Amino acid sequence: AFERITLYDGEMDGSRAMCWADLDGDGDLDVYAAGIEGGPARDMVLTNDAGRQFLKTFEHAGLYGRGVTACDFDQDNDMDVYVTNYRLKPNHLWLNDGNGKLTDVAAEYGATGGRGHGIGSCWGDIDNDGYFDIYAGNFAHRGQPHSRFLRNLGPEKGFKFEDLGECGVGYQESFASPTLA
Repeated sequence: AFERITLYDGEMDGSRAMCWADLDGDGDLDVYAAGIEGGPARDMVLTNDAGRQFLKTFEHAGLYGRGVTACDFDQDNDMDVYVTNYRLKPNHLWLNDGNGKLTDVAAEYGATGGRGHGIGSCWGDIDNDGYFDIYAGNFAHRGQPHSRFLRNLGPEKGFKFEDLGECGVGYQESFASPTLA
């Protein structure tokens, strides 16, 4: 039998996407929950307090997250977060300082992902150079920016990204998120 346990009793208005990652470096999995467009929900981080409860440690209003994925793309031993946004909003690349403080560096790092109708994203070493790249999935609405491959340029270029464009991949209307294997 399962027992219901409340680990977070704060407000959470809804989310279209979440991911688990140790964002504060304490060995416990935390949650990044993306808000939803047109509603009161906000992007937030729920930090795991040693399995006893989750505490809201980050909140950002006005985002339109539809996809969230985490990865240590800059090889500094902490998990960074990529949020794919909807409604022609730029995506966010949250750089982690190792203690859970997140700073959006998407524009500076070339990772906004085409400002389309973002529906999801995933990390993978697309070009086999040892660095995690991003596939940012956008709906293929007519006249809108399509999905993008963002190539990680590695430590020599400060782990910034080069937008390789569509690379022949289209993404039609669905509620699925892209996956690389």
